[in-house]
Amino acid sequence: MKKNITLLLIFITMSLLQAADEGSIKWTFSTGGEIYSLPAIGGDGTIYLASYDKYLYALNSDGSLKWKYHALTDNNWECFLRNTPALGSDGTVYFVDNSYGYLFAVGNDGTEKWKADFTDGRIAAPPAIGPNGEIIIVTTMREVFSVNPADGSINWKYTFSGGEDEAGAVIDASGAVFVRGGRLKKISPSGNEEWEFENGSNIYSSAIIAGDGTLYITGSSDKTLYALDGNGNELWNFTAGDKIYGSPVLGPDGTIYFYSYDGFIHAVNPDGTEKWTFDEQFQSLFGDIKATPIVGADSVVYFSGVTSDFSTRLFAINPDGSARWSVTLSDVVRFQATISRDSLLLVPQGNKLLAIKVGSAGLADSPFPKFRGDYANTGYVNVSVTAIGPRKENIPGKFSVSEVYPNPFNPRARIRLNLKRSARVRVDVYNATGRRLLRLTDGQKNTGRQELIWDASSYGSGVYFIDVMIDGVHMTRKALLVK
Repeated sequence: MKKNITLLLIFITMSLLQAADEGSIKWTFSTGGEIYSLPAIGGDGTIYLASYDKYLYALNSDGSLKWKYHALTDNNWECFLRNTPALGSDGTVYFVDNSYGYLFAVGNDGTEKWKADFTDGRIAAPPAIGPNGEIIIVTTMREVFSVNPADGSINWKYTFSGGEDEAGAVIDASGAVFVRGGRLKKISPSGNEEWEFENGSNIYSSAIIAGDGTLYITGSSDKTLYALDGNGNELWNFTAGDKIYGSPVLGPDGTIYFYSYDGFIHAVNPDGTEKWTFDEQFQSLFGDIKATPIVGADSVVYFSGVTSDFSTRLFAINPDGSARWSVTLSDVVRFQATISRDSLLLVPQGNKLLAIKVGSAGLADSPFPKFRGDYANTGYVNVSVTAIGPRKENIPGKFSVSEVYPNPFNPRARIRLNLKRSARVRVDVYNATGRRLLRLTDGQKNTGRQELIWDASSYGSGVYFIDVMIDGVHMTRKALLVK
């Protein structure tokens, strides 16, 4: 009995000491330039970090230097590194430079495998890695490349219009690529555009993919989190109090977390209802810093920002939205962080990488517990997005869309629109697998009734979906072709 009490006291004492240790800085690593990137963590615990001093660093788990690689072009020009590295399944480190448009492949021993020049401009987004090891990069020239990991050769190239993508591509299990250029676009595994989602405002964040195949994307000035199905149809939206520039993240129960310029961390249930908000009156002092929360293995959420008293504080937030602990940091941090498997929160601060002790034993078991998803920052999720889901049609009085008629049909299907005001209308036809077959119309339509006709003479019998987008709002109608 006495022995059991002694063991219990030892356990309680160790637990209290561990809790007291949370938030303490265990080590720092300094580079010769600013650190803008999110670290990647290999399966052996090695930490990979890119710095503006033109070096890629590999660190041991205790913060000591393992090796560093000097990034140079073919002409021996030094490359400024701002972007997050990604790790291939064989440990190869892929990273891009922000000066000349190079993609580098470096082995986990620090030796160069290859480098390739892809653009006359820059590569402002981190690389992503697909299910077959292909590397997806997005350039400031609005180009998307699929790259062969063996030698850096090009598999395919896709060019888009709109704004630049600085957040990076996201890839699902089928190899479909999701990028944003002001609008969210889905690109097939062979490099063809399948659809785009437009919200009337430039989208600055990358999409994330939930375990059930739902896509989540945050707008910017429209202050809105969107849930989409695999055809780009809106399932629901949640509006915050101010702009949202950072990407959302996911907890293990499907809760979506994001930071808004209203000063709150928002937690939203998978059905679009509010779960809680965490209010520390974070200040928006630094332009459109794309701060992103991170979720630990115990569902604790971490975030750092400048609070109302103008101090920089790091918070650990319990799953119910209450504060677990907070610490004051000496300077502003760029909060796109990760958590190592040995319970260290790794976050850049100026030219330093801070390793801060936390209670979470690594990342949450969810597809996107942090920016860029997994430990390796691949942006890849072993889930295929859901083709068709429920719709939110909350726009009475502005326009209406009829069902397809006749239904079943052969060979022509009709659909009627009733517009109470002039609006941009786009109508696409998809097959049952979610592949876009054709676009019936895309342009401004006048007030009044409109009828669109699809002649399906060249298509086989089966189920089809007609997606109608009016001023950025999607509605889908099911049609059955019987020949």
